[in-house]
Amino acid sequence: MNAHALASADTLDAVIAALPAGLPAAEKALLERFTRGFFERLPEDELASRPAADWAAAARSFLAFAGQREAGRAKIAVLNPTLAADGFESTHTLVRIVNDDMPFLVDSVRMALSLCGVSLHQIAHPVMAIRRDAAGNLQAVGEGTAESLMHPEIDRLADADAMAAIEQAIQGALVDVRESVADWAPMREKMLAIAEELATRAMPVDAAGRAEAQAFLRWAADNHFTFLGYREYEVVDRKLAAVQGSGLGLLRGKDHLVQPRPITGLAAADLAPGQKLDALILTKTNARATVHRPGYMDYIGVLVFDEKGIAVREQRFLGLYTSSAYNRRPWEIPLVRQRHEHVMAASGLATNSHSGKALRHILETLPREELFQSSADELQRTAMGILGLQERARTRLFLRRDRYGRFFSALVYIPRDRFNTGIRQRIEALLMQELQGERLDNNIQIGESPLAQLHLVIRPKAGASVQYDQDKLEAALAGIVRDWHDELRETWCAPMARNRGCVCSSVLVAACPPVMSRPSAPRTPPPTCCRLRC
Repeated sequence: MNAHALASADTLDAVIAALPAGLPAAEKALLERFTRGFFERLPEDELASRPAADWAAAARSFLAFAGQREAGRAKIAVLNPTLAADGFESTHTLVRIVNDDMPFLVDSVRMALSLCGVSLHQIAHPVMAIRRDAAGNLQAVGEGTAESLMHPEIDRLADADAMAAIEQAIQGALVDVRESVADWAPMREKMLAIAEELATRAMPVDAAGRAEAQAFLRWAADNHFTFLGYREYEVVDRKLAAVQGSGLGLLRGKDHLVQPRPITGLAAADLAPGQKLDALILTKTNARATVHRPGYMDYIGVLVFDEKGIAVREQRFLGLYTSSAYNRRPWEIPLVRQRHEHVMAASGLATNSHSGKALRHILETLPREELFQSSADELQRTAMGILGLQERARTRLFLRRDRYGRFFSALVYIPRDRFNTGIRQRIEALLMQELQGERLDNNIQIGESPLAQLHLVIRPKAGASVQYDQDKLEAALAGIVRDWHDELRETWCAPMARNRGCVCSSVLVAACPPVMSRPSAPRTPPPTCCRLRC
């Protein structure tokens, strides 16, 4: 039997049979309909893990909780069930949530629980049609408006303050979901309207850049960007101030809370006459998403210029690129395809040559953030540097400072057979120290290539002035990855006739036990265990 199959009719019937007897006919019918709908999407193995009587009591208790709800607001409770109050007990703390059905609810609740440091052990999350009266009292199940019911089970908590904090965190996340979903259509329409306006706006970009910016905004609005917030900013006395009443989604109603900031970080703040720039600002915010998916929100900014070519306003969209955006090839994405073509053309390689195909593959497998955020020249330097690794696999660092000063993006390539958790942690510690990092995110990619790819995004401490020497950083990283075998080869190949020394070192490497393959070692003669005659 498939352990993950949905609840069987027999198991559901057993739960229904365990419901209390002697209820009035109408109440009994409502409870049975609710119980069946509540558990029909739960995996069979989860239902079989507890007595049917416990599940029946849980359903009845949840129905009582859902019996009344204020319109337009989630109802949440975090509790430890008791026999007296709920008819059952649990080794876990329960969370009960009743909300209008909308996208991103389950993902956002999972994120909120994770941020609170608790583990999720089980979750039932049916969507049911429920009819309520004007006061929010439940009248019927199986008809009416769709509502989301969530029943997560988390680590057992005994502290009331911790339970209250979890309830507050979930409530905040669900408010963010509601605000984002409510303004999704207006934000999308705003992006499409701006795309149309770009055709006639004064902009210090060429015709091709203007067309690509329009195409990118239309592409993003076509299910490639999850809209979470929008706001407009204007330049006043060399400061960037929020335009009151412009906020949408997560930023709606909060414009008055934004303090004006110096425009030094604004692209084109001091653009020289005749100077060109990218038509759009593509970067990451300093705030993590609370909706849908963890990580820092993506930022799409559109600058507005006066007749002199001076930036006077910014239209800023916050959100997350969708999974379909990350699955698109570079030559299919507006703006990115220009950079892709620039790299291929500047390389001088024939597209159907071995190296040309390798370069194209490198661009296709780079983190999408690098494609969106890098300039054409930055992308060329990185891609050509990676191409050089195809001939000799070795440790390399490609470090990019975000042009708006928010973070560093580090691509570290490491011989795959050397990569492990210890190496990763030491590399992260080194870069965090040298770049004065406060927060770090990592992503690891290990495929058929002989090189493992470690992508680190490091956000420096507020106010930090970071100075670094990339060559020294790369040398330090290489030192972390080196092991005793590398030291042995260098030690024996140098003083001896090269061929004989290298042959001997290869024999020694094979003879030495795995314990000798440690990250670093002094330049000493081979240990006793490895002595043999070459």
